[in-house]
Amino acid sequence: MKTDILVIGTGTSGYTIAHGLKKEGKSVAIADRRSFGGTCAKRGCQPKKYLVANTEIVHLAKSLEGRGILKSPEVAWTDLMALKRDFTEKISVSSEKGFIDAGIEVFHGDARFTGNNKVSIGDVSIEADTIILAVGSVPANLGIPGEEYSVDSEYFLDMDTMPQRVIFIGGGYISFELAGVAHMAGAETTILHRSIQPLKQFDPDLVNTLVETMRADGLSLITEHPVEKIEKTEQGFKVTAGGEYFFADLLVNASGRVPDFKSLDLEAGNVNFGSKGIEVNKYLQSSSNPDVFAVGDCVASGPNLATVADMQAEIVVANIMNGNSRIPDYTNIPSAVFSLPPMATVGISEKEAVKQNLDFRINIMDQTSMPSSKRIGQKAAMYKVIIENSTEKIIGVHILGHNAPEVINTYALAVKFGHTINELKTVLWAYPTHSSDMKYSLK
Repeated sequence: MKTDILVIGTGTSGYTIAHGLKKEGKSVAIADRRSFGGTCAKRGCQPKKYLVANTEIVHLAKSLEGRGILKSPEVAWTDLMALKRDFTEKISVSSEKGFIDAGIEVFHGDARFTGNNKVSIGDVSIEADTIILAVGSVPANLGIPGEEYSVDSEYFLDMDTMPQRVIFIGGGYISFELAGVAHMAGAETTILHRSIQPLKQFDPDLVNTLVETMRADGLSLITEHPVEKIEKTEQGFKVTAGGEYFFADLLVNASGRVPDFKSLDLEAGNVNFGSKGIEVNKYLQSSSNPDVFAVGDCVASGPNLATVADMQAEIVVANIMNGNSRIPDYTNIPSAVFSLPPMATVGISEKEAVKQNLDFRINIMDQTSMPSSKRIGQKAAMYKVIIENSTEKIIGVHILGHNAPEVINTYALAVKFGHTINELKTVLWAYPTHSSDMKYSLK
């Protein structure tokens, strides 16, 4: 068959592109080797947040035991899975129906390039004027003996029961988020990280405070222990890391993710790629094949966030319809790790400010003594605000503590639009709230 547009991948960016170009009058086909819906909605950020939201309540209640709470609740894992599945199991059907109702051709199966603008899916050959790759990412291989005994985050997010002992391999955001869930659900939980500093994309002062807090809550986090080997025993799994032995009933590989190029045969499509993804120009067009665009986690451009994928998708629609005219802006994008407690960041880091030789100052506020922290028993809460001295503009914000992922969005507006600390001080925030605490971080 022939079509104007072929989109490979049905996640948030693929959905946006397919529907966007169909509305512009293009003939569109979309394909996926897995059930429709993509990683974020079915096996990533959304189901993860279902589990985090539940365990966050337990975490908060434990902090108030003896101070207004007689006994904290416990996680009912079976019920929690049912709640999560009630959301995820409807996505594929509704997503595919939406494509069909819009007049978009749908295909299931592995897609493989057979030419610059030709792809085969099963026994169907499709020729498209433009092909958009929105295939996302998959867990990276550990590359060690016994790695077949480990599972990935997708498995963890859909387990029927919580094992007694769980080890997470890797010190990134996936480990920190899911380890908090496992720990609050009653598992003996350990994170093994290969280097000295986990969560390297976040402020190290806040990360160190978070690590101390998690350890104080009973979660084991061990750095400078690269995992070397996994063995199956009668008592579970034996993990060799940093010359020591650790034992668990479940091992979760959270060591990182790589672009999902399975079966694509990008070479046959003349699509250049590297370890970080498909190589694109500033318009998100393949550097080697002008008939191909790429977006989301499979592209070597921008941070791997759902919001970034959506932005890229909208840009690709505009560039296909109007000629290459729009480019993505990757500056000042807020991000969060939904740990217990959570952490969020936007703008420039202290290290980057020093590297750029900026004239700046840092306001650091320990929020634990404030009423907003005391009334929920919060043991770790910290703001770090980076201010440019010459303009008084806020150029970076880093927050640790309850509600940080929500509060960071307000700071994101300030950073993006160049607001000064004096401008934020004039806002009368709803009080008392975590957002209203911002004014104390600006003194």
